[in-house]
Amino acid sequence: MKKNEVILKKDVRSIEHETDSVNNELERMQSNIVWFNSLHYTDEILTIDEAKKYLTDPVTVHENAAIEFLKTKVQELPPNLQPLKESWNISEVSEFDFSESEYFDLLELDADGNLFYPQSVYDEIEAKHTVIASKAMENTLTELNRTWENLEKISEILFPDPGVFREQWIREAETLLRPLFYRKPIGSHEDGTATRWDVSTIEMFSNAGFGQKKV
Repeated sequence: MKKNEVILKKDVRSIEHETDSVNNELERMQSNIVWFNSLHYTDEILTIDEAKKYLTDPVTVHENAAIEFLKTKVQELPPNLQPLKESWNISEVSEFDFSESEYFDLLELDADGNLFYPQSVYDEIEAKHTVIASKAMENTLTELNRTWENLEKISEILFPDPGVFREQWIREAETLLRPLFYRKPIGSHEDGTATRWDVSTIEMFSNAGFGQKKV
């Protein structure tokens, strides 16, 4: 979030759910890399290009590694490699393809051989589920807040002594403006709401020019 940006709504549950999903997939990819590197007949994956190649087509990468290893053990490979593979404890590999993952192209590999995503991926996930006010929406928000503050001030002037009459006046004002108020959905885990006003209300009023300075 940039300095002075106004967050109207942030869906924390969706952010956590998508982040967990990305991290779980990252763990699955890492476990496959670790398994491949542990085999006695393969060269360790050391670069992100090698990692992506394996994670896209593990069967082919594994088969090529096994064949290269077997070539060092026998003078000529037979047509049927299965008995030879069994004798040299060559494993079977499951077929999968992680390349369709949304952030696959952004994968990185650290010096210890651990896969990771850059912070930009997590920033993108957060931004996807966050509503930030435009300048026009900020102007509308300011005017809506000013309207409500004026209503509260009027109630204080009309009824200097706090009590039932002032409370009744405020309740009537709230009833009048209730369609504009933000109401958090039942069971919602939204956070970061910087306003009492419904986001769709702010958008609608902003598009209609409410609160915008006249040129």
